[in-house]
Amino acid sequence: MTRRLVRQLQVSERDLSAAVGTMRALRPAAGWVVLRPGIRPEDEPPAASGLLGLLGGATHWVPVCTWVPAERAADEAGVQHASGTKAARRLADTPATVPAGWVLRQDHPRRGLVFDLPDGTDPEVVLRWLVAAAHQLTRIPLTGDWLVDVHLRRQPSAARR
Repeated sequence: MTRRLVRQLQVSERDLSAAVGTMRALRPAAGWVVLRPGIRPEDEPPAASGLLGLLGGATHWVPVCTWVPAERAADEAGVQHASGTKAARRLADTPATVPAGWVLRQDHPRRGLVFDLPDGTDPEVVLRWLVAAAHQLTRIPLTGDWLVDVHLRRQPSAARR
């Protein structure tokens, strides 16, 4: 079993260069990136509780964005959100219009949006789209600051093989 190591970056929407550089350096199948937007404490959504929290209702009032560079299949980009059904359609004609060539794999109210990306899609394009989509898919004001979790797969040691 491989373990995940995590590096964290804090970036601002005004300067995403550190996150873009990290994404460009991440080899296919070496890991993935999770982006979490900053919100003010007074805008923090209430915690889900009881049976309703387990069985229904939205789980990602604050969007969570992911990018996974793939080794064999297409790279993936996704946004977990609580904005309801048909999110991809609602992004049309917004700053988060889905780029040409991106293939919708999933549009689910609880599991979110997932797209397969064309080969060679620039990570900066992906990151800017994820940020724009997060703003469009939440009612909670985002601060413009982002926490970027870089998950790296630890390669099995030669001794274990």
